[in-house]
Amino acid sequence: GDLARFHRRKWAKKIVAISGSNGKTTTKEIAAALLGASYSALKAPGTWNNALGVPLSLLMLEKKHDVAVLEMGMNDFGELAMLGRMAEHDAAILTNVGPVHLEKLGSVEGVARAKGELFTSLKEGGTAVVNQDDGWIAKLASTVSGRRVTVSLAAGADVSARVLQDLGSEGFHLAVQYGGQKTEIRFPFVGIHNVYNLLCALGAALALEVPVSRLQKGVDAIVRPSMRLETIECGRGIRLINDCYNANPSSTLVALEVVRDTSPKRKLAVLGDMMELGEFAPRAHRDIGIKVATFGFAHLFVLGQFSGDLVQGAVQGGMPRQNITVGKSHEDLAKAISENAKEGDTILVKGSRGMKMEKVTNELLRLWREKGA
Repeated sequence: GDLARFHRRKWAKKIVAISGSNGKTTTKEIAAALLGASYSALKAPGTWNNALGVPLSLLMLEKKHDVAVLEMGMNDFGELAMLGRMAEHDAAILTNVGPVHLEKLGSVEGVARAKGELFTSLKEGGTAVVNQDDGWIAKLASTVSGRRVTVSLAAGADVSARVLQDLGSEGFHLAVQYGGQKTEIRFPFVGIHNVYNLLCALGAALALEVPVSRLQKGVDAIVRPSMRLETIECGRGIRLINDCYNANPSSTLVALEVVRDTSPKRKLAVLGDMMELGEFAPRAHRDIGIKVATFGFAHLFVLGQFSGDLVQGAVQGGMPRQNITVGKSHEDLAKAISENAKEGDTILVKGSRGMKMEKVTNELLRLWREKGA
C-alpha cells in the first residue's frame, strides 16, 4: 500500500474510486468505457477491490494513462479509509447502500458509515458523485465539503435519465440530462439498477469533463462483467441467467425482479446461500423465498445452509412444496434442473461467492451438451 501510494503520487493524475453495496464492478466497467472515450484510462482488472487488489492496480499506472478507475470493497469499518489513503482519489462514486456484511457492520446504518469512508477519504478538492435517490448516500453527501455531482432518475440533478423505451432484453433507450446538455443513449443492459450504475458512471464522466458527444461511443465500448446477469441462450428457447458472482438480499431481489419483468414464459429460480448476514440470515432468506413465490416463479431450487429458510419463505408465499427442490450438491441440483426445464423457460442462478453457484451453471450446460441440446 505504501509503495502504491508513492507510485500514485509520482504519476499524479486523476483517479476515480467506486464502492457500494451492489454494482461496483459493473459501474467500474461503464465508467472506464465512458472515460476511455476521451482519455487513456486504466481500469482495475476483474474485481481487484481489496487491500491487495487496489495497490496492485495502482502499481499498473503508466505515463500513458490519463485516468484510473478503481473498485473498492470492504466488509468492516476502516477498510475504505485505508484504501483511500493509498489511492488519494479525485472522484468518489457510491452506487448504493444496502444490507451487506451485516455480520460485522451490524445494520444498514453501519454499512452506510463504512461506505461513507469513500467520501471522507477524497483528495482535497475532489468530487463526490451522489446518487440522490439513495437516502443513505444523500445523507452521507451532506457532510462532503468539496464538489458534488448529483445523479437521479428524477429531473433536477446534474445527471438524470428518463426511459424513452424499455427494450426488454436489449436494454433501454434513454433521454439523458448531462450537466446543462441533453442527449439520448441506447444502453444495452437490463434492469433499472443498471440505469443507476450508468448514471453514477456518467457523474464521474461529467466531473472529468467528458464531452456529451462522446458518451454513446463510451457506452458502446462497455465490457460486460461475467456472471452478472449474464444471459446464456441454451436452445429450445431456454435462457439461463448466470448471476453467480455474488449475492445479498438487495442484489438477489433485483435479479428476481429482472427475471420477472423480462421472462415471457415459465421462470425457475436456483438460489444458494447469501453469506455474511450474521443473525439476519434466516429472516433474509425467508423474505427472498416469499418473493420467489409472489413473483410467480414456477419452481425453486435451493442449495446451502439456509435452504430451509428459503423453502419456508416460498411456502409461506404460496408456492406448493412439490415445486421446491433442495439440492445436496451442485451436481445434484443441476440434474434436477435439467429434468425439470421446459421449452421457453428462463432460469436464474444466483448465490454468494462462497457458494460457487457457477458450478451449477457449468454442470447444467454439460448435461445439455451430452444430450445434444
